[in-house]
Amino acid sequence: TKALVHQIFGDLFERLEGQFPLLDDDGCPLLGLVTAEVQFAVHARIVVTVPHILRLQLLDPVRYRATTASLALVVLDEVHLIAQLDSGMVWEHVLLLLPPAARF
Repeated sequence: TKALVHQIFGDLFERLEGQFPLLDDDGCPLLGLVTAEVQFAVHARIVVTVPHILRLQLLDPVRYRATTASLALVVLDEVHLIAQLDSGMVWEHVLLLLPPAARF
């Protein structure tokens, strides 16, 4: 999963780099990456992460208010993992904890 997250981040960066400014008018980065080992542009408009990290953020809305309050769209890859005991519980928590306005 960790390698996939880095690959997706790299692919998105390549696609977005020439088409959109990497910083918006307020200086907010367009793309960020959050894993257990890497925290890069954590308040970016688009953040690539793993379900486990997103669940931790959703469980602590005071600490991660800037991140979770503005969630508009969540893309979950590798949906087959929901059938696994440990991974599936994380996915279920994420889906249940998402703000009502967030789409997935």
